[in-house]
Amino acid sequence: MSSPIDSLTYQAPAHAFNPLYATAYGIEEAILIAHFHHWLNNHKSFGCNGNGGSTSKYMTIKEMTAQVPYMTETQVRRFIYSLKSQGIVSKCPIPGPGATHRYTLNESSIVGKGGVS
Repeated sequence: MSSPIDSLTYQAPAHAFNPLYATAYGIEEAILIAHFHHWLNNHKSFGCNGNGGSTSKYMTIKEMTAQVPYMTETQVRRFIYSLKSQGIVSKCPIPGPGATHRYTLNESSIVGKGGVS
């Protein structure tokens, strides 16, 4: 017999983050690092490379917020700014209509990935 909690558990995909990143940067930043890891690894597997051969993801804040619905657009923007100011994420605007940016994860700057521990 299943419990009501079982039905809630499987209604949406699970989100996870690395506790080492949460300790170093904050839980929200760790969630976004995991989000970028997921999408950039997905793009890498399909050979989608951005500027200079690095793998990047094109996305608006609104699109990203839809994928992390427990954060507001203001929070996503603030946490991306935090990651950018720490050198974890690079963000470049895409010319044209809309507010789309190209995001790249600077893995060598992440704690435990070659960055400062």
